[in-house]
Amino acid sequence: GKEFYMNCKKSDNFDELESPDHMVKMQLVHVEGSPIAVGFCEAVLDASIEECIAYEFKKDLREKKANLKARRVVEQHIRKLSDHSQLYHSIRELGTRSLLRNREWYMKGVWKYEGLGKAWIVYE
Repeated sequence: GKEFYMNCKKSDNFDELESPDHMVKMQLVHVEGSPIAVGFCEAVLDASIEECIAYEFKKDLREKKANLKARRVVEQHIRKLSDHSQLYHSIRELGTRSLLRNREWYMKGVWKYEGLGKAWIVYE
């Protein structure tokens, strides 16, 4: 993830995206020769990097669970792979049940703390 990020930072193919939060800067980048595009978000937070990582990886908080329904998540399972990674499995309702069937999503999240207030969180 870090190597890919560094390649993206060198790219001139950034597109600014509209963020729903005025405190968050969002960009989309496509690295030439790569089949995918990647989104980047930057924000200034009033919290330590350790608090941010803990909040991101603690998925069973009441407020996060309450938000699942708004994002059409019908069911969610999280499995710890290591002290620095988790596997997320969710089932989402994409439309009315008569038109589209529920879809399954898998996502792996990995984090690494580098010190000096810097951490990498990569989802694939």
